[in-house]
Amino acid sequence: MEEQVIDSAWPLTFLPPVDSLLDIGTGAGFPGMVLAILLPKTECTLCEPLKKRAAFLRFIAGDLGLGNVTVEARRIEELEAHPYSLITSRAVTGTSTLVDWCRPFIDESTRLLFYKGEQVYEEVAGLQHCGIEIISRKKRNYLWIKEASKCLK
Repeated sequence: MEEQVIDSAWPLTFLPPVDSLLDIGTGAGFPGMVLAILLPKTECTLCEPLKKRAAFLRFIAGDLGLGNVTVEARRIEELEAHPYSLITSRAVTGTSTLVDWCRPFIDESTRLLFYKGEQVYEEVAGLQHCGIEIISRKKRNYLWIKEASKCLK
């Protein structure tokens, strides 16, 4: 568990400040809940379609007094569309599907951070125009998309 927390938090070494964060498929709280704890001034929306997991995330947010956390117990396709500063996801699906899911939440300032494994290099074909960077730590590859709005073209 300690490594999962470090893995979730490590991007704070290169992330700029963000006002709002959407985490797709938060699961047990990685990376969304960890980032919400470490970024108390950032409004964090944790999207988790499984009701039991969403209830757990609500309990943790309430127990820790995290007023910056909203848990959405629904699929990303059902979430109300509005832009976020940062959209994250870890171990949910392939990059092209994630980018498609993110479309309704992207504006000119949105950045994407996908926690990926070794397959990331095959998945980024065709995304070079989006200002991508792959940052590696141990077996983790962080796909950092700095110009998400360019992915929509």
